[in-house]
Amino acid sequence: MSNKDKILEVLIEITRISNDSNMDFYEKVKDIIHRVVDAVGAERGSIMLVKSRTLEIVASTSKELLGIKQPLSEQSPSVWVVKNKKALSINSAHMPDAQPSKSHRYKKQSYFLAPVFSGNRVIGVINLTEKKGPDCFSKKEQELVLCVSSNVISALENFRLAESLK
Repeated sequence: MSNKDKILEVLIEITRISNDSNMDFYEKVKDIIHRVVDAVGAERGSIMLVKSRTLEIVASTSKELLGIKQPLSEQSPSVWVVKNKKALSINSAHMPDAQPSKSHRYKKQSYFLAPVFSGNRVIGVINLTEKKGPDCFSKKEQELVLCVSSNVISALENFRLAESLK
């Protein structure tokens, strides 16, 4: 399957998830992150949302991470993505002398983080880690995530609108 076909397939699935009125917001973002993780061949992923002065994990392939908040004042890859409004790719293939991961939770060194925009504002971050096979997210996989991240907005913005009405 070509990369364009794969992107289209994932986008169709995300649109279906976003429009499913029988699912609540958390079910939607959980399904979305699982689709993205599968599409790029990662083992782990999460979606973080900007809430006030923090980033909060609202969906993850690791249930124990749900609800964890990270202050936007911290120095971390996710905060860097929010502040710089750019994707961040770290591939171990380009770091032959890479230090062991600073966290015992990770088996591999590569990760890819993509901002989720609403207009010119970053409202969230998609985080992907633990690449299956070679420890490197390819340009095509990164392109897929960037295309998907721009389409995750509908699910996230609909949630924000509903929250603001409460």
